[in-house]
Amino acid sequence: MNRKLDLAAKWFRTFKRESPYDYVGKMTPKMWILVFQIYSGGNLHLWELKSTELASIRYDPKNSRFVDSIKSNDLLADFRKSGLQVAEMGLEFHETLICSLGYEGKLSQLFNFIESVWGVDETGKIISDDVKLKPNDSRYPTMNTVISIFSSIAYNGHFFDAMKFVSEFQKSYEITGSNALDKRFFDSIFSWCDMSTKFEEDRALSYFLRQTNVKTNGTPTLNEISNDVNFDYEGFLEFVKKLKQERNQAFQQLWDIYQTDEIDFNHSIYSTYLNYLKEGIADNLEQKYYDYLSALLRQYQAYHTTSQSFNRRANLGFEPVNEKHQSVYILYQAAMKELIDIKGKSLYIGQCQPLIDEWSLDTAMKQQLSDWFKHEKLNQFKRLREKKRQEFMMTLKKEDDEDDSLLSLM
Repeated sequence: MNRKLDLAAKWFRTFKRESPYDYVGKMTPKMWILVFQIYSGGNLHLWELKSTELASIRYDPKNSRFVDSIKSNDLLADFRKSGLQVAEMGLEFHETLICSLGYEGKLSQLFNFIESVWGVDETGKIISDDVKLKPNDSRYPTMNTVISIFSSIAYNGHFFDAMKFVSEFQKSYEITGSNALDKRFFDSIFSWCDMSTKFEEDRALSYFLRQTNVKTNGTPTLNEISNDVNFDYEGFLEFVKKLKQERNQAFQQLWDIYQTDEIDFNHSIYSTYLNYLKEGIADNLEQKYYDYLSALLRQYQAYHTTSQSFNRRANLGFEPVNEKHQSVYILYQAAMKELIDIKGKSLYIGQCQPLIDEWSLDTAMKQQLSDWFKHEKLNQFKRLREKKRQEFMMTLKKEDDEDDSLLSLM
């Protein structure tokens, strides 16, 4: 689908107009799939993402201003008039219906549907082996099914519950995908992990104030509300700590699985993980960056070919080589800059140049990072070090003055 929903909807309106009384009887299974995808969110790649209570998110992939929609239950009512039965439809229709229910937020109906077809209840557990579909059943789940179920549950803010369904389907139905499907699966999971656990402190504060029934005028900052006797400051800090822990846990578990499974390089996943590291909330942050660089180094070694490589020479009739190493190179250099910045702001300025010398991928990167460090960052780090030194000296002087005052009283 080319995401031109307005054109697709126009075609279906014409189809209805030409057969106003019996159009449902002329609909093919594939047409029903398209109707659910166009009108009720049956294609997860066309989902519009909106801000949550904790984070600002805005994403609309549709290449049109199409706003028309029909509830999935209304479409199902028309579907049943055609004489077709949901159970008779193939797997693609079931996956489309899952996405429609998820997009509309009908979780109860979604869980009931999943249980009725595949025997996995709302807790993400198989009811019994007796209810499992046989491999020759047309509705036997695939990796695409798992992606649809996971996305539909995660879309409604239940990322960790969605992961339970992933584990159960993979275990009970022994689902494995091709490398391309595995990449798409991990891409989907990382995206939902990011969106489901993302939070902004100002939104988190507003949410916490609503949940604790603290009345305010406007939208106060943490400093402004901290002196309010009704505000549970320690409780808010614990709330933010929990949000960070959940985000760290989710990202680290996914990253470990992704690295263990040795899936082909995916720029979106590596970029998402780097953006998470940039937030600075991860435990053992420096080590996480070193691990990230090591993972990228392995990818670079796997995909990089020199300009003298046989299949990179011009006019030899070879197919163009994969340029993934360029994406790896860009991400690697960006991560190096972040790690240098961390060391400099931690006043470990002397470690920056050795880091560049040892970890740069090639001479060009070493030169670029060295110039960037010397001309853009070094003076900044030195000013920060001097500021810290002055603050330390002022603290010592204050303590000495207090000691002198105490002695004069004795």
